[in-house]
Amino acid sequence: MLTLIITFTVTGDPEKFRTAQSAVIAHASRLPGFGGSRLHRSLTDPNVYVEVVEWADADTHRAAVADPDFRLLLGEMGEHATAASDRFEALAPH
Repeated sequence: MLTLIITFTVTGDPEKFRTAQSAVIAHASRLPGFGGSRLHRSLTDPNVYVEVVEWADADTHRAAVADPDFRLLLGEMGEHATAASDRFEALAPH
């Protein structure tokens, strides 16, 4: 399993960001290998969000990012926030 952790800093309207983020996840949920996501908002800075997204593996994540419709939706979300991300692997179950 591949876990993608993304930190978003909203630079525009938070509602437009959340609408765009929901559209990205709705599309991702129809792609092979998507395992779900959770969006969290900072209690310290309401313009900062962290999203944890799970994919079956690196190949399904790469295929999703190559999907033209997915890329379009990511671009629309990028109009409302900057993002920094990294990929992680699970080391121990909880």
